[in-house]
Amino acid sequence: MHPWLADLETKVIRADACYRQALAWKENGLNPDVILAHHGWGEPMFLKDVWPDAKMEIYCELYHLDSGDSVNLS
Repeated sequence: MHPWLADLETKVIRADACYRQALAWKENGLNPDVILAHHGWGEPMFLKDVWPDAKMEIYCELYHLDSGDSVNLS
């Protein structure tokens, strides 16, 4: 495997597990109107395949610089 793909592979593995669980929930009648997810580890990658009509909101964290202001506006 190319080293650049190692991180992607771990995220796809997590997304696949989440997808499979979402399919089980859908079979049990879960049909959300909104999905709120954190994108960082890949879990929501395939959720729109399970629930295409649900709105998806992604929680994106604010990352801080290691020194100075949190956001560099210059």
